[in-house]
Amino acid sequence: MKKRMILCVLVVLSYNVFGQTTSDSLTIQTIPGGCKVYQENRQLTLSQLAIAVQTNDIAYQQVKKAQSNNTISSILGGIGGFMIGYPLGTALGGGQPNWTMFGIGAGIAVISIPISIKCVKQVKSSVDIYNGGLRKINQPTTEFKLGMSGNGMAITMTF
Repeated sequence: MKKRMILCVLVVLSYNVFGQTTSDSLTIQTIPGGCKVYQENRQLTLSQLAIAVQTNDIAYQQVKKAQSNNTISSILGGIGGFMIGYPLGTALGGGQPNWTMFGIGAGIAVISIPISIKCVKQVKSSVDIYNGGLRKINQPTTEFKLGMSGNGMAITMTF
């Protein structure tokens, strides 16, 4: 009987119980010009990422900033792209292109690039903060104590 009890105690002591599962953590893949965030092999949009990290306030704030920067970058990039493409289309069609419009469009498109880079950094930061918070929250806090009781020795497990 004592051997079984000791064996059971050793088995229980050898297990580390973590609350974090693979579905909780996020993975990030860097691609040219941005990044992709995955949860359980499913790619997340910025809106889905915001929902996923809602439990961590700091990570959530980073995603909200990233969403704002992504919107600004997309608008500036779209305007700049139109202002570049219209004169080029006119030139290819044989008309007189407005090169001033082309130059302004190129400037606007260039301005959108650092904003987009900042968005990617904020997304990466958010994922790191969120995953780091999961590791801290889910550290095992099980504690075993060996002591004496009225009937002999006792093992106390607290969690």
